[in-house]
Amino acid sequence: GMLPLGQSSGLAGILRTCAILGETAMVDACAEEVLRRLDRVEEPGLAKGLAGISLSLASVGLRSESTLTMQRALDMASDYSWKSNGLAHGRAGVIAAAAQLFQSGDFPGLSNSLIAALLAEELSQVVVADDHVSLRSEPDGNRVMPYLASGSAGLLLSIVLLERSKIPITLPH
Repeated sequence: GMLPLGQSSGLAGILRTCAILGETAMVDACAEEVLRRLDRVEEPGLAKGLAGISLSLASVGLRSESTLTMQRALDMASDYSWKSNGLAHGRAGVIAAAAQLFQSGDFPGLSNSLIAALLAEELSQVVVADDHVSLRSEPDGNRVMPYLASGSAGLLLSIVLLERSKIPITLPH
């Protein structure tokens, strides 16, 4: 089969690595393949989906393609059937990616209300017990996690990035 496009284990991650290593011919080839297959990506997340791919495209200077990909990630995220919470595979990763793009000035048409809604949904999955704050690993599941990729640490990171980005967010009550 074909190599997946995602950032954590796919072509978008290879694209970023090639850029860091200065392999310009490989950057061009990877970017071309990512853009050619982009319309087949059916998940919005950071690790395997459009949000992560958007950051990879931005990292190699493909600003307009990155912006369009991030907008598609946000649109998809709003009614996506999430199977996981957290930074890697949940709403928090989409929020973090949007905050990073906005912070670097790449995303002027950002929908603040869409990000606020995603954040409110992810925050609804937080569990506070015995002075610990954790995130449910799956929507409304019983397992809670404090970790970066799948837990409250990753959600906190996305909130910090959002705060630093100066995106004006009002959470619904």
